[in-house]
Amino acid sequence: MSNSSFLLIEDSPAKAAALTECVLQAFPKRTVERTQTIAVASKLIEQQEWSGILLDLAFHRSHQTADLLDRPYLAGIEILQQLHELRLSYPVIIATQHASFANTKYGDFDSSQALGDRLRKVFKRNFKGLVEVDLGETDWRNEIIELMRTHFQ
Repeated sequence: MSNSSFLLIEDSPAKAAALTECVLQAFPKRTVERTQTIAVASKLIEQQEWSGILLDLAFHRSHQTADLLDRPYLAGIEILQQLHELRLSYPVIIATQHASFANTKYGDFDSSQALGDRLRKVFKRNFKGLVEVDLGETDWRNEIIELMRTHFQ
């Protein structure tokens, strides 16, 4: 039986609150499980089923446990890698506040679209879209909601 919950992996409380509002607007009767760390998210992914995952890519290292301090800047990619390795088909939408990504373990990306294109090729089964989030604006909310309605169950 499929879980009717969504997993939100985000280390910024303000962004997590905004994303939770989007999920509840798209799916008013569903629940959102939130975590701030990749380590906890990894365990949650293995312990239960999800209707969809909203994922940040860039995590503050201070939020990781001591044994994970060497995680790359784009630590969220490890969630996509885990889903791929476990052959789990949960749809993933990435919500990032960054327009470009430089000096990462995975290379340099001069735009979020360039990174999205790469993720789409590498993680075909799970990656469903990347949205740039600007908490001072509202346009991104409709984009996230539309992606969720299209790809989440």
